Parts: sequence; C-alpha cells; structure tokens
Amino acid sequence: MKRSRNTNLPESAYHLLTYLRDKGATTQRELIEQLELPLRTIRYALRRLKEKGYIISKANLDDMRSIKYAIAPDIFVDLNSVIKQEFPVEQITDRSTTEQL
Repeated sequence: MKRSRNTNLPESAYHLLTYLRDKGATTQRELIEQLELPLRTIRYALRRLKEKGYIISKANLDDMRSIKYAIAPDIFVDLNSVIKQEFPVEQITDRSTTEQL
C-alpha cells in the first residue's frame, strides 16, 4: 500500500521561513537554538522547504563543516504571498504566547 504524501507544510516550516526572512542565511544549529525546536523538527521542515524550492543550502564559508540555509532568490521577492498561500492564518500559533505557559 502506497502512502499519500502530505502536501501541506508543517507549522515549523512557517517559523523557519519567517526567521530566515528576518535574519538571513543561517545554520541548522542556529535555527535549533533560536527557534527552540527539536533537531528532527528542524530537519523535517528544512527538507520539506527544499523540496518545494523555497530555500537553498550553501557552503558556510566561516565553518566548512556546516551548511547555511537561505531563502531561494526567486522566492524572496514574493515571499509574503508564498507564506499566505502555504500557511493559512488559522494554522499558525503564536510561539511567544505558548512559551509563556
């Protein structure tokens, strides 16, 4: 039996995209520390965003052992419409309010 692939992006991908939009290219380690999400969650979101062509990976010239992730140049111009299309408002929770609990 073949499993159908979920075409919706996870909420963590939204947080990752907005972080990359605001801060620019960053490493996986920085994403984990700043977004306070588990490693597996970050890896899954990165993989799904790369599959969709929304982000790119490039060499980290400061530390060649790691990779930097950035928003794809052709998507960056129209990023707000991509976010609105992929992430309906009701799907996203505000992480700042959930962290208070």
